[in-house]
This record gives sequence, structure tokens and C-alpha cells, in this order.
Amino acid sequence: MSARVNRRRFLKLSAAAAAGGAIVACAPAAPRTASKPTEAPAPKVGATAQTAATPLAVSQQVATPVPAAAPGKYKEAPELAQLVKDGKLPPVEQRLPVNPRVLKPLEETGQYGGVWRRGFRGLSDYLGIGKLMEERLIEWDAPDPNTIRVVPNAVEKWDQTRDATEFTFYLRKGLKWSDGVEVTTDDVKFWWEDIQLNKDLVPAPSLLVRQKVGNDYKLATLTIVDKYTWKVKYPAPNPLLPIWIAKNGGNSGHQNVVFPGFIAPTHYLKKFLPKYAGKEDLDKLAQDQKLQSWVDLWGKGGVMDGPIGTFMINSDQPVLTAWKPEKMLPNDPIRPISTRSSTRSTRMPRSSNSGSPRARSTVRTGVSTSDPIRSSRRMRAKATTAC
Repeated sequence: MSARVNRRRFLKLSAAAAAGGAIVACAPAAPRTASKPTEAPAPKVGATAQTAATPLAVSQQVATPVPAAAPGKYKEAPELAQLVKDGKLPPVEQRLPVNPRVLKPLEETGQYGGVWRRGFRGLSDYLGIGKLMEERLIEWDAPDPNTIRVVPNAVEKWDQTRDATEFTFYLRKGLKWSDGVEVTTDDVKFWWEDIQLNKDLVPAPSLLVRQKVGNDYKLATLTIVDKYTWKVKYPAPNPLLPIWIAKNGGNSGHQNVVFPGFIAPTHYLKKFLPKYAGKEDLDKLAQDQKLQSWVDLWGKGGVMDGPIGTFMINSDQPVLTAWKPEKMLPNDPIRPISTRSSTRSTRMPRSSNSGSPRARSTVRTGVSTSDPIRSSRRMRAKATTAC
């Protein structure tokens, strides 16, 4: 028999192989063992079975004032409690805002500790970390499987006119940056005037600052009312603004991860603007780091990926997130550590801080390219506070 296979024979063999492959591919896979689902509560006697899905509702959560906390009302991670006992950290009641946001877990309170592993590609992959810890002025909230709404987060509440052209925001009093400095409307004014309207830093301002009307963009107007309150007036109705904030944040580049929209730590960042520090000194600082000018310290084009602008390189930058990198790039892995504590409502500062931001699910982490985000989790509380 000839060892050669003619064209017709080859096609027959190929068809047979393809058919066999199709049979294997279509064969049922080996059964998987699924984790036991959460059992639904038994229906009440006389209750009517629900035949259609409940529509999702979108609403603003009503801000309910929380009375001054009595000592011991709030819980925190054991390691933080030890720091308080050793006098290295203020009591948790002093680290929380006057009226913290309290988060109720959907099913149960989490446990302290653990290791969270996550892939990470370096500086350009800042959203890889950001997705785990980004903070918003207003956030999405799903208190049960059939409800979704936008709720105040860094702010205690907001008001808007009937035509949605003017919005008034009320900061949570006592909300703190990760270095313990209180957040006020000085941070709002600085963010608006010195960052967003600074074309050297941000060529195209945030949509919190401008609005497209017709074919043109027009600037909104900022009014600082007092230490904790500000108003923004838009040139046309802007009814989707709260949803846009919850979805997009509103800050520029890397800073959108660690600063809520409308806010930036003026006490720290003003040291790197010519208006406050002098251009010659800042240019020299940039040249010492082999950069061309002070703008490069922040990062060009509004990306904020420079040695001052990004939280992934600058460990001194104050943040309002649950975690803060401690071991920075180009180290691999970088290791963020928790900046807050929460369990029943707590906020967690870095171990080295004297004050700290708000509370959320926490973890001491080590984000890495292949290494774990190490977490000494201090949260997922029965009611977590997000200041």
C-alpha cells in the first residue's frame, strides 16, 4: 500500500477527525460541586408567590444623624485596638466622622485577616488596585438583591434644585485624610481652582467643573458656603450628575482612585504648585529627579502619574481610601496597607498615622504582579463606616 495519502483520502480523514472533535466538545462536562447557596428565608404563611423580578429602584439614601458615640460603641481590628492601648493611635471614636456612613452587610460580617492575591501589570494598571478601593463622593448601594440606589458617601447628603442646575453638597464633619488632617471645603476650592482649572496640569477639566451645552463646553460656578458646604451651579439642567459621580468619580487619572470628585488634599499638594512654592524651586526638584519641569512631578496630560501625582509612587500622598500603598513601585510587589478600620462602623488609619479616614472593608495588603495583596483585614463589618 502506498504511504502517500491522496487529496480525497486526506479530506475524509480530516472530516472524521473534526466530527470526533465535535462529539468530544459537545459531550457533557464532568459535574462540578457547587458551593451551597445562601438559603432564602421561609415564606410567610399566606404570602403570594412573586412571579416577576422586582424592579431596581434608584434613590438617595436619607441622611440620619448618628448621636455622639459612647466609648466602646464602635468595633475595630485587634491590631488597631492594641495601637490605641499602646497610645500610638487615638480611640476609634475620635477617628470617625461625627455622622459616619454605616454599611450593613448583605449576608454576614467578614473575618479579620487573610491574603488577597491579584494580578497587576505595573504603573499603567493603576485601576487594577483602584477597583478594589476607589472612593466616590456619592456611591452605588445595594442593600438587598432587588434594590440599587445612589447614596452619600464622603458627603453626608446633597440637595439639588428642581431643574437640577444647582447642587449643594455637605461634607461629613470630622472626615479625615489618611494623615489625620480633616477634610474641609478648602480642599474643594483647591481642587477646583488650582488643579482642575490649571491647564498645565489638566488640559480638559472634569465634567464636575464644566458641562457641554450644545456644541460647546461651559464652566460651572463654585460657591463655598462654609467649612463643610459648597454649591455648584451648572449652565443647564444636569439631572444625571449624582449617577455620573457614582459611576465615574470625577477626578483626574490616578487621583480618581484615591480622591473623591471635588476633593484633593490642599495641605499636601499645594507644596508642589508654583503659586504656593515658587516655580524655580519646583523645577529644581523635578530636575533632581531627571524630569523636565514641575509639571512632570504631577504627570502630564491630566493623567497624574508623576512622582507626586500618583499614589503608586508617592507614599506620602494623603488618601481617602481604605488602603494605601506602603511599598511603592518599582518594587514588586507593592504593598498597600489599610488606612482604616471598620466593623461596626470604624475607620482605619495606617499604623503610623495619628488619625485616619473612614471605614470600610479593610485589609493590610500587598498588591503585586504575582504576589498577594496581603491583607490584615479589619473590616467588612456589621456596619461599616464610610466617612
